[in-house]
Amino acid sequence: MQERGYCQKDNIESPIEKGCRHPTDYCQFRNMCIIHFMEQERKSDNERGKGMIAPKAGQRNN
Repeated sequence: MQERGYCQKDNIESPIEKGCRHPTDYCQFRNMCIIHFMEQERKSDNERGKGMIAPKAGQRNN
């Protein structure tokens, strides 16, 4: 089952895993958009999985 979020800019429901339909366009709702938030979280998780952001063993992120 796909999770769906509501895009206030387009006034439609959209699958969250597809991400924002207009990621480079201005959107006054972006700071409170669940679709955008989940897309950023997924990108962050992917980068951590590739070792791009993960701290070295024994170090803390400050």
